[in-house]
Amino acid sequence: MGIEFIRSRSKDHHKAWAREAESATADLFTGANAPVFVTRVLLARATTAMEKLAPETVLLLKAEGGGQVDCYLKDERVATVEGPTAIQLVSEMIDRPHKYFAAVIEERHTEAGQIHVRILE
Repeated sequence: MGIEFIRSRSKDHHKAWAREAESATADLFTGANAPVFVTRVLLARATTAMEKLAPETVLLLKAEGGGQVDCYLKDERVATVEGPTAIQLVSEMIDRPHKYFAAVIEERHTEAGQIHVRILE
């Protein structure tokens, strides 16, 4: 009795998880190319009373001259983003069809007169 005879008479062995692995291979790597959402938080200097700037308030960010971005609540300018982040936002707003960003206030610093604004995309 050689090994060839034994192998020819025995049944094939399949691991128990083989069927589960075969059924999962269709969506095994679908998360690899999932879209990545980047959250950007900006620091803005308030130009109005801090009582109006409650957290979770939705603002509109519009580009103004001189490399600054103003935050509007309805029709009133309530804060200003300045510095390198504002210049980068202005260049991104030029490419957008409506020329603005929607944002929400994450937190406010009443003593410093500043707010953290998160851009909604």
